[in-house]
Parts: sequence; structure tokens; C-alpha cells
Amino acid sequence: MPIKYNPEATNLINEYIDSMPEWSREICIKLRNIIHKADPKMIEGWQLGPHFHHNGIVCGFVSLKKYVALVFYHGAKLKDEKNNLIEDAHSIDFKKIHYSVVKDIKDKFLINLVKEAVQINVSGKAISTRKENDTEIETPADLQKEIDANALSEYFDILAYTHRKEFINWVNEAKKEETRKIRIVKTIEMLSKKSKMPS
Repeated sequence: MPIKYNPEATNLINEYIDSMPEWSREICIKLRNIIHKADPKMIEGWQLGPHFHHNGIVCGFVSLKKYVALVFYHGAKLKDEKNNLIEDAHSIDFKKIHYSVVKDIKDKFLINLVKEAVQINVSGKAISTRKENDTEIETPADLQKEIDANALSEYFDILAYTHRKEFINWVNEAKKEETRKIRIVKTIEMLSKKSKMPS
């Protein structure tokens, strides 16, 4: 299924960065520039935050209270021989780097890392890394239709298997059609807020 790009992504990222305190604004500006320098064909995207595409999502960043996190969506497949990447609680596929000051950003290292991440996407190796006891679960058509319509397929697809399973089972366990529709609407609301479990 083709990725739906947000035509306002660049403007949204500009506004996001402009709203930050100076220390994190400097970090995000430099990260953004390095990402584009590493791959001039990178496409900017926005889905509850900045991310960057080339044959799928490559990376994204988010400004938090004490640091900016640069997240690689298939970071588990990066070589990372010096263990610079941190595991992410949201997915076993993700790996990230935390930056608290702009001087900690090493241009050459990061350019090479972005290039490697792009190559993983281009080569078709960007397949989710599942635990041995995980199995795939099919998203019901009515739920998938709403996920696609709300441009949430990228976020839903990168959720850990157990989180996707919780949402899908919650919808499938509805005994009445009216209840099922309500749960689908609620699921879209929760995914839009980056919730990982139905509540």
C-alpha cells in the first residue's frame, strides 16, 4: 500500500522546531540538516511528529524535557559496533540516540548511520524483527480501512506485535456490530494520541 505523505509536513516540522527552547531547537535543526545531507532524496513526513522517508520511514526525532531522541525505525538492523544506539521501549525494531547538547552530534558518524538506514530500506531488508514466540496477526478490513483513512498505518505497523494484537482483539471481541464500530472509532482516537494499548 502506497505511503500517504502529508503535504504540510515541512511546514509542520518548521513550526515544531520554532516552538522549542533554544537548546533543543539547535539540536533538531542540525539533525534535520544532517539527515538531508546524508540522503538528498529523503522526504519529510509528519505523523504526530517529524519523520523522514526513503522507501519507507528511515528515522524521526522528538524533543523531550531533557533531550532530543533521534529514532531509527529499523535500528535493530544497523551494525552499531560501538553500541551508540539505545533500545526503545516502543518496539524491538527501534534504536535511538539521545542528544542533550548540539556539540554531541558527530556529523560523519550520523551521516553514515543515516545512509546505512536508507540502504536497509532500499534493499528490502527492513522487515520487522519479531521475537520467536511472536506470530503475525491479520488486521480486520474495517479497522484497516479507518487506519488508512486517518493516515495511521505507518504508526500502527511499527507498533510491537503485542500492542497491535491488543487493539485487533479488542475490536474483534465486540459482540454487537454497534459496539464494534464504537471500538474502531476509539482505536483511531487512541492511535492518534500514540497510545499503544486500548483502554
